Amino acid sequence: MNYCPMEHIPEQLEWGHEKEISASELYFKKLSSKHQELAVVESGLVINQKWPFLGASPDRIRFCKCHGKTLVECKSLFSKRNLLPGIAASEKLIKTTKGFQLKEETTWYFQIQGQMAITGIHHTDLVIYTNKGILIVPVKFNEQFWLRILDKLHLFFVQFMVPELLSGTILRSFNP
Repeated sequence: MNYCPMEHIPEQLEWGHEKEISASELYFKKLSSKHQELAVVESGLVINQKWPFLGASPDRIRFCKCHGKTLVECKSLFSKRNLLPGIAASEKLIKTTKGFQLKEETTWYFQIQGQMAITGIHHTDLVIYTNKGILIVPVKFNEQFWLRILDKLHLFFVQFMVPELLSGTILRSFNP
């Protein structure tokens, strides 16, 4: 709710925001020959019509004639920026015979599942960026996982957000 905006953006966050652009450009370059009429565009905030208390801001949306829409989520790990992407993100990934898969217990998985549910676009390419290049990890929508999370999000909204929006109790505690 922006009650405590940051006065100074940490170097790690700035680096991540800067590298989102680099990651998107590398992603486009890597996929351009494999997709018809490829476009990778910024998304902005998407509010879900069914659950208007939920919104998501995917980093990009990929459009192509051959596959339709795919969300693109870029992650840059500042502390591991000089490692290969698969090694840098190894705590969050499972190595499979086909490449890599995102672990369900990670915050990245929760975020991406939410973005897919909220936007209605049920495929995401997770793009992991380091100074050594990018790794693209496809993530598919997991409806059962989302329904468990949705119940918790709705409960949080009703129990905590609505009372704060109506009363401003927490906001007033910052400026007594």
